[in-house]
Amino acid sequence: MTSQGDPEPPPATPVSTVIDLIGKVGSPLAIGSSLLYYFGWVRTVTQARLLGYDATLVGFSVEDYILKSVNVLFIPLIALLLAFAGLVAVDQVLARKAKASPAVGAILRVAGLMLRYAWVVLIPAGVAMTFFRVPGSFFAVPCAITVAMCGVLYASRIDRHLGEPPRSALAGRIVVLTLLTLAVFWLTERLAQTMGQAFAADLIHNPDQLTSVSVLSKQNLGIASSCVSERRVGTGDGDFTFRYDGLRLLQAANDRQFLLSVCSGVPRVFVLSDGEGIRMEYAAASVGIRTGST
Repeated sequence: MTSQGDPEPPPATPVSTVIDLIGKVGSPLAIGSSLLYYFGWVRTVTQARLLGYDATLVGFSVEDYILKSVNVLFIPLIALLLAFAGLVAVDQVLARKAKASPAVGAILRVAGLMLRYAWVVLIPAGVAMTFFRVPGSFFAVPCAITVAMCGVLYASRIDRHLGEPPRSALAGRIVVLTLLTLAVFWLTERLAQTMGQAFAADLIHNPDQLTSVSVLSKQNLGIASSCVSERRVGTGDGDFTFRYDGLRLLQAANDRQFLLSVCSGVPRVFVLSDGEGIRMEYAAASVGIRTGST
């Protein structure tokens, strides 16, 4: 109970209502970590599939997937923050001019009307691009929904600049915010898939960027690849008998080495377990050569 001199709390807005609801469902830190994990997982699974192996074989931890999502989200987040900062600056200018000039107010009223109903054109256009497989259609539908819902939200802000009452109920705004959230999630997932494809294509076209690996073994490992050379280097009496060259270190995790070989643009991944009878020699142009027995 408040006294007469105490200020009344500000009325709840649709955004604050949704934020309060999200806060009750889960903490922002937990939600953010889950999203980072998911997008890192999508990127890793896509990349592994194109290279010819299953990402679950590596046994990445939650932290590994979160780290792999950083290069997926870093540039989009910067672009989003810059766009938001620019929008805030433009919005402040429009708010001043709308109050000072009736002509500007009339223009904003028309712009608000167009933004409010832009989804009628944008979403069908995105669906049509996907159906006819137009270049860039992979992002067409989530982009269309995102832009359309942002337009609806900003149209409501234009109404406030013009001093007009809101044209949509609270339930309608919650629906718009929900659609926007799902569309951004969908769009980011598509971006993670694209990044995974790009990383895989880069490794296939330029495997030399990975650390070179030579494998010495006491037994024939049966690594069959025209780009991997096999030769005898010892007598077999306690020495390493076979040497394999032409492999690249793709990933090392959980006592296993994931080695990549690319022949004529076709990738193959070989998995070797650490153990007695195998030695790896790693070489890189900037580091030199180091050897390690396992």
